[in-house]
Amino acid sequence: FDLRDAIETSPLPEHPDARDWLRFGLEDIDRQLDAYCSRSGAWEESINYALYTLGYFVITFRSLRNRHGIDYFQDRRVRSFAGWLVRTSAKPPSSRL
Repeated sequence: FDLRDAIETSPLPEHPDARDWLRFGLEDIDRQLDAYCSRSGAWEESINYALYTLGYFVITFRSLRNRHGIDYFQDRRVRSFAGWLVRTSAKPPSSRL
């Protein structure tokens, strides 16, 4: 049972564990953002893992926003993380142009 399971199964509001699944998912997102994302947005692991994590988060955050109205795209940590990836991954302009 992982983060995506928690989010994807939460549309079953009649299930007795639905609230627990959603709470588990939100706690895991917050735990990851607090543990791995610095104040500058730098991800504490390799750039490849950071890119993988962002892709996984985008799918999860979209589902949360659409199903529950919870918008992590506006979260300061997520915006800092995305900005750091852009700054880290973008090539500087060529001085020959």
